[in-house]
Amino acid sequence: MSHSHTLPPTSDFKAPKDIDDFLVLRLRRVAVTAAEGPAYMYEHTLGIGRRDVRILGTIRRNPNLSLKALSEQLNISAVLVSRYISELSARNLVRKTRSPDDTRLAVLALTPAGEAIYAQGLQLGCDFNRDLAACLNDEEAKLLDVLLRRIEERAAGLSEQQKERFMSNRKC
Repeated sequence: MSHSHTLPPTSDFKAPKDIDDFLVLRLRRVAVTAAEGPAYMYEHTLGIGRRDVRILGTIRRNPNLSLKALSEQLNISAVLVSRYISELSARNLVRKTRSPDDTRLAVLALTPAGEAIYAQGLQLGCDFNRDLAACLNDEEAKLLDVLLRRIEERAAGLSEQQKERFMSNRKC
């Protein structure tokens, strides 16, 4: 499915006149557009999707991770994580075992095949990321990182405020 991408007109984030001017929607458009390339690349090259590569990477970085902890780290429901892990286990990419510390707890690890697929996925992702960031010079890349961190921090604070308001109103 190929389509051309037309950039929206410039936006006034500080004084939006339309919903398409909202900063959060602009960031989402950028993220969705940028994520399409790796989605096709992973599916074509590895036979798995972006989500699966992300799951493999999270398990690799966190040996003996539980399903619950994986769910929390990825911000995905436990039911979905369990389904995804079952799929990855059926493909022999992830292994579920009992925790040596608590036999009631299942922990996750990559199989050798999972390690190999993740290593390939990481390299492909690094290459794509380098190509994507090539439109920025070093100074612009550093500035973008600073700005994204600032926006992310502000968004987290505002989201927490809204969550607290919502929860306090629910209790009434």
